[in-house]
Amino acid sequence: MNTLAKSIRKRPQPDQQETHSRFRIDVVWERLLSNDKQRREEILQGRVEKRVVTVTLEGIVLQQEAAILQKFFEGMLAVPTGNFNLEMSKVPAISQRGIDALLRLRNELKKKGHELIIQSLHPTVRLTLDELGLNKAFRRRDG
Repeated sequence: MNTLAKSIRKRPQPDQQETHSRFRIDVVWERLLSNDKQRREEILQGRVEKRVVTVTLEGIVLQQEAAILQKFFEGMLAVPTGNFNLEMSKVPAISQRGIDALLRLRNELKKKGHELIIQSLHPTVRLTLDELGLNKAFRRRDG
């Protein structure tokens, strides 16, 4: 029992672990109501529903995380959505596969008449997109 207690104490605490090893996706769905009374009634009756999806990514997006991200986006696109706001300020690095997933999402949203808006980018990811010539590929609201 003494040996087990020692090994447990030696394990790093969650706040001591490196944050780069974790990948996280948070999603917030918002329904938008119009000021127009008729439009508001249509929305309430379920005939027309406008949504904004805010997706917050955290951690490094390499090959495995990019595959997860692609599957996640495919699932999100399977349900009626609106514009996607993507918060990427806590993503210090992204692979080419991750960028491809973002480009696919942007193209699919465009087909449905919606937009992908990147709220903010980590400086290294912004530099990566600029170096690849993709600085104009995404609508950005850096803040």
